[in-house]
Amino acid sequence: KILMQTQHANRHVLLRTEVPYTGIRDCLARVVNEQGIPALWRGNAVAIARQVPLKALGLSFKDALRKMVPPPDPARGYLWLLAHNSAAAGAGAAMAISLVYPLDYAQTRLAADVGKSDRHFKGLWDCLRTTIQGPLGFHGLYSGMSLTIPIAMLFWGCQLGCWDTVTKSPLQQYLGGGLAGKFVLAQGISV
Repeated sequence: KILMQTQHANRHVLLRTEVPYTGIRDCLARVVNEQGIPALWRGNAVAIARQVPLKALGLSFKDALRKMVPPPDPARGYLWLLAHNSAAAGAGAAMAISLVYPLDYAQTRLAADVGKSDRHFKGLWDCLRTTIQGPLGFHGLYSGMSLTIPIAMLFWGCQLGCWDTVTKSPLQQYLGGGLAGKFVLAQGISV
């Protein structure tokens, strides 16, 4: 997907030494033929390394923020509780992303770094070091973060805010507190 999205910025395509991909099948076939099957997972280790701290920090920040601001009076209804929980989850997501975003940046750059033998980066640390030594310096690691944060705030705010609110509602007691009830509830919120 990233190769298809960034192919028009690829130096080989710009210099006309490579033909642009015509579709996802062409992209997959050419990557496997030119670089081998492992190239399909380029940048995936960084994605895994990013997800664990992102989720841990996001959930920790969300819980800390919920404790800092007292919850609304239950007599006011679940809408106020939903707003409280959603705001805490969205702010927690923004705080977590601001710490982990360089790994997101590196994942995108490594996945888009194509070529047979003349890749721009040798790995994660080379990507981070090269970016810091570039014209934007340390700030280069945060290119694109201004687009990521509002999306994450909305997504995490809705998903985790709904989860925290619904688990305190009569619906949770109706479904039961067991694993099956929580699974049904989580699937409903995710959809």
